[in-house]
Amino acid sequence: MRLSAPREELIWRGAILLEDAFRTASLPQTGRGRLVIVRKLALGKINPAHSPATIALLIERQMQYLGSLAVYAADPASVNAPAVYFHDETEPYSLLAARLARGEATDAWFWTRAIPDWHASMPDPLRTLLYTLVERQGTAAMVSFVAGLHERGVLDKLLITLQADDGARLQRWFRGGTSIQRPAAAMHVPELAPAIVRWIATWGAEDARSVWLAAVILAAENPARLAMPTLLAQVQLVAQRSVFYPNTLSIVNDQAPASDQLTLQSETSAVMSDSRVEVAREHTVTTAEPMVQVDTPPLTAYGGLYFLLPVMTRLGMDAWLAKTPSLLEAAFPARVLHFVATCFGAGIDDPALAALMIPEEASVDAPFLDEELTALCGYTPAQILRLLIRLMPHRQHQGDPAELALGAWLIALRRWVRRYTRMSLRDVIKRHGYIRATRTHIDIFFEHRRADLRIRMVGLDLDPGWVAWFGRVVAFHYVDEGTFYG
Repeated sequence: MRLSAPREELIWRGAILLEDAFRTASLPQTGRGRLVIVRKLALGKINPAHSPATIALLIERQMQYLGSLAVYAADPASVNAPAVYFHDETEPYSLLAARLARGEATDAWFWTRAIPDWHASMPDPLRTLLYTLVERQGTAAMVSFVAGLHERGVLDKLLITLQADDGARLQRWFRGGTSIQRPAAAMHVPELAPAIVRWIATWGAEDARSVWLAAVILAAENPARLAMPTLLAQVQLVAQRSVFYPNTLSIVNDQAPASDQLTLQSETSAVMSDSRVEVAREHTVTTAEPMVQVDTPPLTAYGGLYFLLPVMTRLGMDAWLAKTPSLLEAAFPARVLHFVATCFGAGIDDPALAALMIPEEASVDAPFLDEELTALCGYTPAQILRLLIRLMPHRQHQGDPAELALGAWLIALRRWVRRYTRMSLRDVIKRHGYIRATRTHIDIFFEHRRADLRIRMVGLDLDPGWVAWFGRVVAFHYVDEGTFYG
């Protein structure tokens, strides 16, 4: 920050005004679910008689204007742009790492502002970026970083720098750390990409780096796996059964394996900064490429669906998943949200459902006791089935354990919402909003006029943040009318 004045006391007065103004300025629209870096914030002459609130309004106007001019950081035009944006707080790390791996220029003005610790002379830059990111933003950020490099075909450049002791160090960021617990039952483990298989074969199935790498790739495919205390054990067992490295595999001349592409979905999020000042939203995780490439997020008619996440927490979703870990593998919490939305008419192409990222190959096959279902919703299995038939007469109802479990959660959510908000479940979830979704973030935007006091009174629209059993960071934003289309 640069200030000039004819007298020193005016400089101190200006510094105090600016500090207070930045603390009180509201910047809800500037990032629109993104991380925005501003090259220069010029505020002109500041009247020492003005209040911090007056200066805050000036900052808000300038930041909103600069945010509208922001260019995507991967665009060649970003070098000369007055502001750039990333899709979330993790993407600067994966984009910079990809440029380093390809030998491209990394001297653009925004890199040192997006990643304060970055400098061109950094030793082992890819490895250092990995450790810096995981220490700053946590395990999900690490997963997104590695998956992003894999998608861009440059993961080999990182893996070849990992040392023998890095595997154990990186494993500590998973739930349970290096204390590997054996899974109570086998879980579905999808086939890994050939490039990952070759690295595991190169290191050896018992090498901690192999277990870490396989766990990262599996968690990237289904972020809810990060909540599994047995994830590392499951990966290790599969490796020991030689599923990860077939007998026909051969590595010659100790060369690094060529990278294959892995199709993974992605995401989005937000923040703002000027050349010296950052106003950042607190997120602990991240991703690489956006699922929705256009700048304006898609409109959903079921923006309130994610208000149910705190309700599911209060109803004991944690306990359900702890009792039956295979439900995490099947993305059971996401399936509950999908079931509720479709029950009330949501189409499969609605953006709120597309953001759930439910793995197609996994199924809910865990046995549920009748007493468990009744304890959750107060209905017997027969009563649950009759209610589902009444709510969704167009469907074929088999009354299988999976359908009864989803039905029990539907009833429990209806009862909780009716009791504490005096609203129907339909009225809570059916509200128009815009949604940005990435592999680890979901941001939902509502217009201010759609704020509902009944929902606010019970805290359903407070940011859930990182929801471990859901595998995503979820945030709600209230914005001015016309933010995305006017």
